[in-house]
Amino acid sequence: MKDRLGSIGAMALLLAVLALVFWPRGDTAQPTRPLSRDTRPAGLAALERWLHGSQIETTRLGKRYSALPALDVAARGNIAIVHVPMLLVPEVPEIAALHGWVAAGNTLVLSASLLESPAWHLAGGSVIETTGTLGGISLSVRATADIMDSSGSARAFLEVPAWVALSGSARTVALRAVSEHPLGGSFADVRVPWDGTLVVCCADADAAGLRTGPPTLADGPWRGVIEHADSGQIAAWERRFGDGNIIVLGHPSLLANAAIAEHDNRRFAQNLIAEYLGPGGTVIFDDAHQGDNDLYTPRELLTDVRVGYTLGFLLVCWAVYLLADAGSWERATTPPGGRRPGQADRVRASGAYLARRLQHDALAQGLVAPLRDRLARKWRLPAERALADGLAREHADPALVRELMRALAGNTAGRTDPVRLHQLIVKLRRAAR
Repeated sequence: MKDRLGSIGAMALLLAVLALVFWPRGDTAQPTRPLSRDTRPAGLAALERWLHGSQIETTRLGKRYSALPALDVAARGNIAIVHVPMLLVPEVPEIAALHGWVAAGNTLVLSASLLESPAWHLAGGSVIETTGTLGGISLSVRATADIMDSSGSARAFLEVPAWVALSGSARTVALRAVSEHPLGGSFADVRVPWDGTLVVCCADADAAGLRTGPPTLADGPWRGVIEHADSGQIAAWERRFGDGNIIVLGHPSLLANAAIAEHDNRRFAQNLIAEYLGPGGTVIFDDAHQGDNDLYTPRELLTDVRVGYTLGFLLVCWAVYLLADAGSWERATTPPGGRRPGQADRVRASGAYLARRLQHDALAQGLVAPLRDRLARKWRLPAERALADGLAREHADPALVRELMRALAGNTAGRTDPVRLHQLIVKLRRAAR
């Protein structure tokens, strides 16, 4: 009993130590990311709930793009909203599956942090490479000077609305449509954050206004559809891709919780749905590549640090139990040539225990009862005569029978050795077979 209490105490102490080591310290929550269920500034929960409330079907993609054809949605007329950079890097086969899905008559909205720097863009893969691969667009980058020095930026943060400051940008810019494109229609005052540190454009684009796209790529040329109202900087590009469309949006905050309700920003989402969502279509949010996915590969299992913690915890618990158990410790420390307990030792130990715990008469009757009952059934004898008459009919050794009777007669006085009594019964049972 004491060794078990020691085990429990040691394991409780171990749990307390593990709790102190692994308990979260401070705010360890993941940074806000563009996820359909994230209600924080950069999340997309406001857009998802607004669409759902408008009787527009929505769903989330929790797996790689190769699972798009298996979704329970229409074959065409759907819109997939994808954000870059990504925590889960797309693989070559799934990129081909994504392009095939778009070419079948669906729309890919590639919302990349090209013209602004939200906080979530610091974690993930390359913005330029991923956007170019998924969108089939050739991009070039030109670094520019910051729009103001550090002291001016600090003052600017106090002057801009809260949703802009949360995005990490210094000021806002208004957007307008290029050549009356439907995606930019009915804009009165649509604004997005812009930090001005990067200018991203299509390769071979006009260096002045960045209005022209590259030469024809695959199924159609790129064209600008949204631009900055003051500078003409193109902020969104569009192209045909098979029977579908690809839209590259340089301001991902247009769809984020923190900005979609500001000014007339919701008009952009309304135009997007009206122009590209087909009858019975669904808006699909790519949560998988932003970290909220249903994937757990064998490689991820082996590299998951929680697996190591779990195995270590189980090993420590096993070691505590082994060291606290006296029998296990004795077996572990017995030298190879030492004597091992045998059957006689087990019989002697159990007999000594019964001798201490039971009355002598009860002990003897309990040991002899199986033999007496078997003889009574076999020879149809009453219980009080079954032992003597049954052994006689079995032609048992008279000397053993007399010794058994003496032992049973003397057990009430405490003179019977339970081990010897057990040995006599075993010998008589073997002789009676």
